[in-house]
Amino acid sequence: MRVILVILYCSLTLGLVPFMQMGQVSASSSQLPFDTSKPYALVVGDFGHLFVFDGHQLFEFPTSTTFNLTQVRWRHDGAYALAIGASNTLLKITVSNHNLSVQAIPTPELSNSTTLQSITWNADDSSALITGPWGKYLLFNGQATSTIPSPINNRTIYASAWNPTTNLALVAGQNDTIGELNGTTTHIFDPPPTNCTSPKCSFFAVGWNPSGSYALIGGENSTLYGYQQGSLTKQNTAVLFEAYPHVIRSIAFNPDNGLGLITGRLGLTVIATQTKCDYNIFYNANAVCMSYKRIQYYRALNGTMIDLHRIGHFYDADWMPGTQDAYAVGPALRSFCLQDKSCVFGGWTIAQITSSDVSLLSQDRNADYSLRSIDWQPTIRASNPQMFTWYLLASGGIGFATTIIVVKRKTLRQWLGNSARSTAVDPAISLDSRRPDEEEYC
Repeated sequence: MRVILVILYCSLTLGLVPFMQMGQVSASSSQLPFDTSKPYALVVGDFGHLFVFDGHQLFEFPTSTTFNLTQVRWRHDGAYALAIGASNTLLKITVSNHNLSVQAIPTPELSNSTTLQSITWNADDSSALITGPWGKYLLFNGQATSTIPSPINNRTIYASAWNPTTNLALVAGQNDTIGELNGTTTHIFDPPPTNCTSPKCSFFAVGWNPSGSYALIGGENSTLYGYQQGSLTKQNTAVLFEAYPHVIRSIAFNPDNGLGLITGRLGLTVIATQTKCDYNIFYNANAVCMSYKRIQYYRALNGTMIDLHRIGHFYDADWMPGTQDAYAVGPALRSFCLQDKSCVFGGWTIAQITSSDVSLLSQDRNADYSLRSIDWQPTIRASNPQMFTWYLLASGGIGFATTIIVVKRKTLRQWLGNSARSTAVDPAISLDSRRPDEEEYC
């Protein structure tokens, strides 16, 4: 039996079944080509792109929009998800009876030029808070949208997160904006000190720990704050970065073990762990202190270790339920950095992240769109693996060398369960088509 398994695994690596694949679902079909009892995530991107991702394959589904989609978030009960984007786009995505449906939701309260930025569900799933330009709050109750007053004017709210246990949401965005929303009114914090060289800083990420006892807020120039019981505490991120101060774009906590994941531009990946506070005389008994560990390298498709700056940007990341694996999405690095240290980004990237490693799953550097957000269906958990499998990843032509690495724990039955309707993604590098708005120093 072991000999048969070894032969099978070697055959798979020689190209009979691609490691990372993409499937195209026809415009007239919305049927899911995989087992919906296993974990899957929704992934959105530019020009209305919507995918279902099962940890190994991307399956594309048609939408009614060609506008850029900025974020996707499931309700806590997994009943449906919302996706938002440019030109006032709000989509309701439902998966039932092995079918996926997408419904456009009207938003007459906002102008057509609005780009919606963030979604967060309150603890009982009765409404979703949607934010964007001009500090406006949009509420969706499952059927229609409405607005509530906001004291934030002429500033974009890039991030929001409702406490998982109480009726309190944190909002953050442009020009040092951090606020507490209790459902009806908002308290705006005095502008906190930041790492920004310019007078004001923007925040792009908010994340609560699973118990709702504290939150992290991050943004430009590696600025990171801890929030607890109405107070902000600046976090020391200087030890994480040698030179370039990164932009934090996403903060996510593993609901099973409370491990925090901070990701951002230029492959930023930081693991946040709650730790015992030093010098307890300065802290009350309930104070939360954090330790941070930056991951600096990623494992490429051929098994080599490369500086994470070369992978691209991580715009969003989320933990697969029931596992210690997270997945990040964003643009890819189109080519090497130029002599003036500018880097050209485009296409898309999917990476797998653990508490100690980052592994590239797939890249399409030639794509004319980028991936912007990922969110796992929250009620479907991964089952315990029945055995460990080793995959051989090969690179090169005749006389190629092989490298053995552990990619993921899963059963042979799960491996063979991948859809046969998928086609391989070409990870070839494109050296042209730079997008000026995606250039950044590395």
